[in-house]
Amino acid sequence: MTIWIVEDDPLQAEGIEKVLRDAFPKAAITLIKTESGFRSSFQAIAKTADSVIILDVMLRWSDVDTRTPRPEDVRKGGVQRAGLRCQRMLASDSRTKHLPVILYTVLEQHVDLDDELADLPKNVRYLNKASDENQLVKLVRDLSSGRR
Repeated sequence: MTIWIVEDDPLQAEGIEKVLRDAFPKAAITLIKTESGFRSSFQAIAKTADSVIILDVMLRWSDVDTRTPRPEDVRKGGVQRAGLRCQRMLASDSRTKHLPVILYTVLEQHVDLDDELADLPKNVRYLNKASDENQLVKLVRDLSSGRR
């Protein structure tokens, strides 16, 4: 199994990675720190059939201040829903549309994300970061075993 963690906060990323390495010692775990990093890694994700993707909803576009213009959807949508754009990118490609995705965020489902989470496919789940870390492990386990 390959676990892709898409998280821009270094402390949160470190904690998530440690919890998952302890729970899934045989898994390959890859950290992606930005939305542009996710887009750059998309082809690698698409080639890894046994992936689980953990997406923060609010992500920076890049770690560096670059003069390269951001894509229009990023300029219009901003950082607040970057992980949702990443999830839609996965859902729109036949190679990745069935991969398990966990939207792991500080945003509250029924307060901040009600409209965006209303019609998610069965392979996409929401989990608040305030949850016990064991819930993340259980969700990764459930989603990855559900494909077998």
